[in-house]
Amino acid sequence: MGSKVIGLRVSEDEYKNLELIARRRATSVSAIVYDSVIKLLSGEIKPTSGSVTEEVLEEYLEKLKADLIQELNSHQQVKPSQQDPSDGSKLSCAELSRRLGCNKTTLWRWRNQGKLQQKTKERDPDGKPWKYDPDDKIYVEV
Repeated sequence: MGSKVIGLRVSEDEYKNLELIARRRATSVSAIVYDSVIKLLSGEIKPTSGSVTEEVLEEYLEKLKADLIQELNSHQQVKPSQQDPSDGSKLSCAELSRRLGCNKTTLWRWRNQGKLQQKTKERDPDGKPWKYDPDDKIYVEV
């Protein structure tokens, strides 16, 4: 299924308001417009006409924020079977990334930045720091 490009015509003042909102939300005008169109198509918001103001988008942005936080939290939850591997003090990269709710590449990045123990302690469900054993190519509880 291919994608199509759509255009949106707004007044200069409306665009300036969108830019202001985007800066406050640390996002882009395109992201706000895209998310709004998706919500409109799914029926979550109703079409309106008039100036774009922060009040118009505030409720939508708060719901979007709550949805994103919920989605992030659901990806970070660790299942009990993943918390208790056969040898809890040694984990493969895949096992530790599941335990911490992050990607394997994130573990690699933390290792290269020298932040592995600090970051793993922050993310571990039991607050345990982990280090990498290059000889055994496995992560070990500190």
